[in-house]
Amino acid sequence: RRIFAALGAANGLATEALGNIRTVKAMSTESFEASNYRAATKFALDEGIKEAFGSAGMASVNTYLDLGAGVLILWYGGLLAMLHDGRMTAGMLFTYQLYWNMIN
Repeated sequence: RRIFAALGAANGLATEALGNIRTVKAMSTESFEASNYRAATKFALDEGIKEAFGSAGMASVNTYLDLGAGVLILWYGGLLAMLHDGRMTAGMLFTYQLYWNMIN
């Protein structure tokens, strides 16, 4: 949302400068207007980079938690299946793992 707001502000600066191009040329402020636009688009870029890092961090944490849950299921289920006391069989563990993968 902040990215689009920053891009909108940059677009507003460009529209205002282009709409008043005669005044901009008469006052020789082309470089000033260009630097304003450059600063506004840089702010939008910085916001996009922050959002990308946040999204990447959240996705990696989610992936590692999912992987950890799968490893824990296989470890504990495998332990129960190897005990041969009837609480868990290899087929039951395999079936549960398939259900787990369907959910994720």
